[in-house]
Amino acid sequence: MNADSTVTIGKNATCDVQLDDPTVSGLHAQARLDSGRFLWVRDESSARGMYLKRHDHWVRVRLVSLCVGDLLRFGDVEVTIDQISSLYDDNVDVRLAPTPAPSIFDARTGRYTLRNKDNEPTLNTLTRNTQTGKVEKKNKGEDS
Repeated sequence: MNADSTVTIGKNATCDVQLDDPTVSGLHAQARLDSGRFLWVRDESSARGMYLKRHDHWVRVRLVSLCVGDLLRFGDVEVTIDQISSLYDDNVDVRLAPTPAPSIFDARTGRYTLRNKDNEPTLNTLTRNTQTGKVEKKNKGEDS
């Protein structure tokens, strides 16, 4: 397949990646390269959904740019990035996005927040100076 081709994933015999499993829809998802040659996968409103495993956590996604080490699940079937990217011609440079910093689920808010790994600033370690309006690192011991 060339760089402009769309890779189809599903149970149908016409799909490029055929997954013979009852939890997979006929046309479950499509993969495509953007103008920068990054690989994106979109769920096609499948009944059982598309899940992404990144940093040892499974999350349901509808559209995702794939990163090194990601794993996808369509229904109950796991598919590696290599299985999708290998369908493109050898002369097509398929790129993967840099892996984002790990996140943790905050049960209080129901949202994911970045872990503070290697002392990288996160929203929990930054504050806005009300006098200057600039964002600065919080001092140790300063209340949230």
